[in-house]
Order: sequence, then structure tokens, then C-alpha cells
Amino acid sequence: MLAGLARGEPFTVEWARETVPAAYWTQPLFLRINAVISLAWGAAFAALTLMSLPGRRRTWRRRALAVAVVVAAGAFTAWYPSHARPAP
Repeated sequence: MLAGLARGEPFTVEWARETVPAAYWTQPLFLRINAVISLAWGAAFAALTLMSLPGRRRTWRRRALAVAVVVAAGAFTAWYPSHARPAP
């Protein structure tokens, strides 16, 4: 994921192109939105990985937290594009 961001190719771009007209695909705002959303999912993946390390007890609270992390990343993905502003 980080390598894709470094190349300017956030991993969310392929999904975004399914719903966004081609005219926007090269726009800086489109790419920035996808970079931010990719970072949010990267943070979620990292949190889920830390929660699943060996030796950690799998309690219902930990499972609920894992679900909350995924739901939060999904909610951010839905919310952020309509609230993002072009960089100054």
C-alpha cells in the first residue's frame, strides 16, 4: 500500500474509477482523496494486524473493536469525498 502511494497510485483508485467519470481521474483532488482514503484503510489494516498478534486473547471486546475499526474505515470512505477540499 505504501509503495503504491509513493508511486502516486493509491490502491483505492481502481474502485473509485468505477463510480467517478474518467474526466476526473487525473485531477489532483481525485488523487488526494484516494491517497487519504488509502491511508485510512492502511491504518485500519495496521490496527487489525496489531489486534491479531499471537498471544493476544480473543475476547468479545477485541472482536467488537475489530468490527468498529472496519466500520469506521468504511464510514470515513463514504464521508470524506464529499467533504474534501482542493489543496491551497
